[in-house]
Amino acid sequence: FSLGDNIKIRGEFKEGLNYEKGLIGSFLIEESEKMRNDLISKIYRLRETIFTGIKEKIGTRRAAIITSISFGYTEMLDEEDTENMKNLGILHAVSVSGLHMVIIYSLLKKIAGENLARILSGFYVIFTGAALSTIRSYIMLFITSLSKNVRRDYNPLAGLSLAGIIIIFIRPNSIFDVGFQLSFLATLSIILFNKKLNRYLYKLHKYLRENLAICLSAQILTFPVLIITFRELSLGFLLGNLLLIPIINVIVITGNILVLIFPFRAIFSYVIFINYYLTRILDSLTNILLNISIDTMNLNS
Repeated sequence: FSLGDNIKIRGEFKEGLNYEKGLIGSFLIEESEKMRNDLISKIYRLRETIFTGIKEKIGTRRAAIITSISFGYTEMLDEEDTENMKNLGILHAVSVSGLHMVIIYSLLKKIAGENLARILSGFYVIFTGAALSTIRSYIMLFITSLSKNVRRDYNPLAGLSLAGIIIIFIRPNSIFDVGFQLSFLATLSIILFNKKLNRYLYKLHKYLRENLAICLSAQILTFPVLIITFRELSLGFLLGNLLLIPIINVIVITGNILVLIFPFRAIFSYVIFINYYLTRILDSLTNILLNISIDTMNLNS
């Protein structure tokens, strides 16, 4: 079986609860049958097809970087690239996060209008594998856009709380998921501290001030979880986020354009090579930053 397959199975169920993993037991498969593909199956197949199309033009490694950054297809991502992004504190860029959702939603809003952007963004959530951070961001964006229609002020804390309630209602074991914890704590941290840090850094240039404030504020509440879970802390996160995220944001847009123009092979090839040169710039900056940044610090609880 491969990811996205629609399968009918028969067998014997044995109860065995594991709350942290969200498991209720094990299932011994005696007989299985592959069913007809549904919409979700087709969406997953499309991701694989686009990856293959990019790989044929520029190779596996760069295809993996583009598809992982653009729509979370991380299956073929090189271990060294993952480690480099981790050392520079930008690993969130390859697991489709709230940042991706905001970029895609803003783009769709400009092209198709607010009402259609809500629906199309929902398809993007499914297309990227429906990570908890993406669902959280989508719910908050949906509420933000809906608040204008119902003539109510948007409250980010209330939006974050409602997103948490919905996710936990559907998947109660989410509270044990590190991705869930980091996504919600980073967002809460930005809501609480971003404006205050912005005021403290008023002497800096606007671009530097705003990005620095977001980077630092996001770390305040996520820091304890990172130490307890991973026993290490990346000290290169500031440089990584300030210098690499702008390039990654462009790849998110150009990479997702590939999905829309996939049937038009000539244009598809042209945009692939735009992405190719963007990954080369990303590689060059990454190597420079790895040479000048401080190594990851190992810590304990």
